[in-house]
Amino acid sequence: MDTADAPEITTQCLDRRINSLHSQLGHQEHLIRSVQCRLRERDVAAEYGHSTVRAVTLALATYIVLAFYMTIVSLPRPWINALVPAVGFQISTWTLPRVEKWYSTLRVDREMTAPLLNNEDNL
Repeated sequence: MDTADAPEITTQCLDRRINSLHSQLGHQEHLIRSVQCRLRERDVAAEYGHSTVRAVTLALATYIVLAFYMTIVSLPRPWINALVPAVGFQISTWTLPRVEKWYSTLRVDREMTAPLLNNEDNL
């Protein structure tokens, strides 16, 4: 083997390695973009869960379904009487996030103070 070929072989090896690393980097970038897209989809879904669009859609759907039901079973003034349960349902959906936040805060506070109370008992 000629020593003049050695630097050329090393250069070829380096070129292949660089190309391989570029390919791996491209794959990693693709994975990162994929994860970012999934995280954004999750964030948008969470935002929708507390959005005005969702609240209005639920209220309208509840009102329409109840009004049709009341019409079918021949209840008096179905389009007016359907407002009461639809509004009640809407009020309950507005209060749920507040109750959830209160419960989470209460639970975290208890979990954080429990180890402190246990340590005082051991003294």
